[in-house]
Amino acid sequence: MFQLHHSLVRRRVALLLSIFSLTFVHTAILSAQDGALDLTFNTTGIVTTGFGGVGAEASGVALQSDGKIVVAGSVFNGSTNDFGVACYTSVGVLDATFDSDGKVVTSIGVGDNAAACVAIQSDGKILAAGYSSNGSQTYFAIVRYTSSGVLDSTFSGDGIDTLTIGSSYDVATCIAIQSDGKIVVGGFTNNGTNRDFAVIRYTNAGVLDNTFGTNGIVTTSVSSSDDELYGIVIQSDGKIVAGGYSWNGTYTDFTVIRYSSNGILDNTFGGGDGIVTADFGNISRMRGIALQADEKIVAVGSAFTSTYDFGAARFTSTGVLDSTFDGDGKVTTPIGGGGDLAQAVAIQSDGKIVVAGYSFGVTSDFAVVQYTSTGALDNTFDGDGKTTTVINSTEDAAMAVAIQTDGKIVTAGYIPSGGNRQFAVIRYTGSSSPLPVELVSFTASAKLLSVELQWNTATEVNNYGFEIERTVISDQSSVISWSKAGFVEGNGTTNASKEYSYNDRNVGTGKYLYRLKQVDRDGKFSYSQSVEVEVGNLPKVFTLEQNYPNPFNPSTVISYQLPANSQVTLKVYDAIGREVATLVNEVKEAGNYSVTFDASRFSSGIYFARLQSGDKVQLKKMLLIK
Repeated sequence: MFQLHHSLVRRRVALLLSIFSLTFVHTAILSAQDGALDLTFNTTGIVTTGFGGVGAEASGVALQSDGKIVVAGSVFNGSTNDFGVACYTSVGVLDATFDSDGKVVTSIGVGDNAAACVAIQSDGKILAAGYSSNGSQTYFAIVRYTSSGVLDSTFSGDGIDTLTIGSSYDVATCIAIQSDGKIVVGGFTNNGTNRDFAVIRYTNAGVLDNTFGTNGIVTTSVSSSDDELYGIVIQSDGKIVAGGYSWNGTYTDFTVIRYSSNGILDNTFGGGDGIVTADFGNISRMRGIALQADEKIVAVGSAFTSTYDFGAARFTSTGVLDSTFDGDGKVTTPIGGGGDLAQAVAIQSDGKIVVAGYSFGVTSDFAVVQYTSTGALDNTFDGDGKTTTVINSTEDAAMAVAIQTDGKIVTAGYIPSGGNRQFAVIRYTGSSSPLPVELVSFTASAKLLSVELQWNTATEVNNYGFEIERTVISDQSSVISWSKAGFVEGNGTTNASKEYSYNDRNVGTGKYLYRLKQVDRDGKFSYSQSVEVEVGNLPKVFTLEQNYPNPFNPSTVISYQLPANSQVTLKVYDAIGREVATLVNEVKEAGNYSVTFDASRFSSGIYFARLQSGDKVQLKKMLLIK
């Protein structure tokens, strides 16, 4: 039985009287349970790829505009490693148009070579970055392929560029492409004593850009010990955000640096020097970074508690730990019993944060965690915000993550196979992966000792029907368990809007939650948001309650009580008196109602909720803070 922690539900406004009705202001699509293996991908959700019986490890993943998936890493050639790249179709099959078999191996130096990351240009060309070695010196290595997997001779003359920065050991770990086509590569370099952050920028032709830093190169020493960079993103204003870890004198911290577009440390970020750190109280190592739509910065990696756990930190656009993210800007999440290492992060279109890596229990497994935008584990993702996947029985590891436009989550890494390793790619359903039933509204209201549910759909595809699930809200329990209250048959496939209702009879007094479980004819199912109702006595006074929460972002609940049947309007106005939303405009029976106001499309500021019933009017001030 699916369980939802009561602490999440308690954030809803408490209701004291008889009728609660929650109506969605915007159209919603019923979404499949996030975090399930996507069976439309290679029929199992998993694909593994060998390179002729030799070892191969994937470290990076990127998505083409046509839905193809590109994975990069290293491939053993019998004596050393080479760059390896594989391209899959959207259904998880190796793409035969890519180097004829979906795979390409590129040798660079006489020593080891390995790609750590991959990115796709707007013209479909593929960039992979990592390191190469001549046996004594390790240096940055960048390779560009055409979309068909051929080395691109318009990049650095032969499709390959290597660069020595420090004295002996330079490694590229991350790559980003600017809107003007310039290529930014990050990693670390040895300065002769320890390691420093290193960022370089190329023109689209593979030439170092001399408008950036010194001859296209910037190095930054954060501490007197090793500083290593593992993630890089480009802001909309062209500023470059780089993240990794640095030594604080006792242990390592997450470290984020922001550079201006010409490679100078940005003194408007952090403490005035362009640098900010997140201290988890013990060893922490950042491995991935992502930029939200509001340009807040999410950094992930591992943080040591009693073992290593997934660690995440969020910074505002000015370089301050964001207190709206789990209270202090930081969160740690244990998964297995033996240590958990986060390697990469991506942001869903709805603001949810997806972190991928691996977890040690009895074995090492792919591990994915999804957080809400406030840093809480997202219970719509595999029930508890976390999922692990065993492919082989010993050593599976996710090293990279990307999110498709449909919200599906693609992870890439490696598994053991016959004494070697293979590329491994897993695709999961995500928070924008819809089942084809468009739910317009869902309301609940109490009638004496029964509850009436009503809902509307705009379209339906393959809809078998709706299971009605109910649970009692109890102050004595911290966990809520759902039970089936009834079933209403669906309308199969239709483009016409449909109305549904269900009367749950002989319900005792108390508070209840209801939700819809929409079931497809092939057995797939999804859940609606829940609505809350209290069965009890009728109200005696016309009242508009203060919205909760307040301040809010992006949604809040507005509750009101009606002592008699009446025509009711509930509208929202901005600070200068313009009407911005009509939440209710209909005849309502006497009772206690609530409605959710979703302000996702509005800017921060003061708003007013205005309730009118006949000649009675009440007003409440609300504060939206984004």
